[in-house]
Amino acid sequence: MSTDTVQPRPPYKTPSHNDGGQNLPTHGQHKVNLRHPGYEGNNILITLPALDHPEGGIHHETARVACAIVADNRWDGYLSETERREEISMPPDGVLRKPEYYFHVPDNGMLELLSAYADMC
Repeated sequence: MSTDTVQPRPPYKTPSHNDGGQNLPTHGQHKVNLRHPGYEGNNILITLPALDHPEGGIHHETARVACAIVADNRWDGYLSETERREEISMPPDGVLRKPEYYFHVPDNGMLELLSAYADMC
């Protein structure tokens, strides 16, 4: 039997934002709906809290990556402000400020299949 003593690591510090939370929205009601452009009605892929701006907003690349994961890891997808395929002209580190966006992929056949499957469940 080993007589080595196990030394646990010290506990992690409580996570915090660089600005100490000064730029968080004043209320938690801000959210962004990320939608499927090919469906009417209940076409929300995912809803995320919009905590990246004091008046509500979400980091562009964070929103895009979240959609890509939901859409079967479609990393070639992009966001638009409407159902039309007009990609947002914003850098990945920009902040999306509107309450809804649409996620497009070059060939959305699999995304439609996943949405149809979700409707059956």
